[in-house]
Amino acid sequence: MATALQDERLIRTEGYKGAVKVGINRVRGGDLGVLPIVVGLLVIWTIFQLLNPFFLSSANLVNLLLESAAVGVIALGIVCVLLVGEIDLSVGSVSGLSAAIVGVTFVKQDWPVGLAILAAVAAAAAIGFVYSVVYTRFGVPSFVITLAGLLGFLGLQLFVLGVEGTINIPFDSFLVWFGQQAFVPAWLSYLLAAVGVAGFFLSQWSLSRQRDKAGLSGRPMRLGLVQTILLAVIIFFAVWYLNQARGVGWMFVFFAALVLV
Repeated sequence: MATALQDERLIRTEGYKGAVKVGINRVRGGDLGVLPIVVGLLVIWTIFQLLNPFFLSSANLVNLLLESAAVGVIALGIVCVLLVGEIDLSVGSVSGLSAAIVGVTFVKQDWPVGLAILAAVAAAAAIGFVYSVVYTRFGVPSFVITLAGLLGFLGLQLFVLGVEGTINIPFDSFLVWFGQQAFVPAWLSYLLAAVGVAGFFLSQWSLSRQRDKAGLSGRPMRLGLVQTILLAVIIFFAVWYLNQARGVGWMFVFFAALVLV
């Protein structure tokens, strides 16, 4: 706690230089933050680009973002579990079971797509409720519960799918359109990027005002302004680059909205 207050005072008094010093001191102290992730991504991108010159093309990055959005939505739920010191090993099996329910009810049972999705969400919610009851009433660790769920719900997924083991969603369905073919108009993608950047700046400004009113030290607004400008450059360049191909998918916009919420 004392170290954090010292860092805040250093940033408040020295501005940019103080922020750089704080960053260097944290790295030296073993607090790497997101640095390993950034370095890891750079290494992966470099190797893949050397192996295939089309890896960092705008068309491939659009496809990667669309494929990553669904996994990212699942990861958001896992973060909430990890924040309270628990774990869920069955998230893959539960998501697979939910997808199987959507496929069977929508394709084989001819349910409306909205009703099929609601059925899958209800099934996943029921599984979570059972987990909570077993955990709170009987004190079974989450590791044990979800490990059993990993195996059990994988078997249930195979049972729901039947002997075929797979279901092809019609190409002209809403699900396929939304996941692979629904893209934001170019002008709207820039507008959404501007809204995101403005929201980031307003959050920094509001936090600085609240800390000032409470008599607490905090980062100077000029540092927040620099961060906002850097973020704007990155986001607008990314949007521009993606628009060189198919653009920004609505599926990714949906994921980004969940992250901001």
